[in-house]
Amino acid sequence: MKRLLNLMLSSGRLALPAMSEPNMSVLGIWETPEKDARIEIIDCGDGTPCGDLIWIDPASADSETDINNPTDALRDRPLVGIRMVWGFTPRRDQWRAGKVYDPESGRTYRAELSLTDPNHLKLKGCFGPICRSQSWSRISN
Repeated sequence: MKRLLNLMLSSGRLALPAMSEPNMSVLGIWETPEKDARIEIIDCGDGTPCGDLIWIDPASADSETDINNPTDALRDRPLVGIRMVWGFTPRRDQWRAGKVYDPESGRTYRAELSLTDPNHLKLKGCFGPICRSQSWSRISN
């Protein structure tokens, strides 16, 4: 029996199917649906994606600082440069179990990232069982 198992493994007849894992094609500069903010997604240094706010439309921003942050000491920090998405782990063809910070509410939500096509990124944020999704458009790689 052991001999048969070794033969099957070596011939590929018992090969396990390859799991597709997300790749770092989520890297790049992405624009929100309202076209009022841009987030640059980079490698965090550990092979997972992180995203920083790199531009906000001054005409649509209530403030250029993080005034809704629940931590008083962080309310004066500039919005541009803050980390918006982080902490993801790969699962199948998406990034899961991450976090997304929403400066409009000052809240951090559970998040998932996945590409719907090469130029559209689906960001899903959840608070408990309630989830919302946005589709970000690629500006550049």
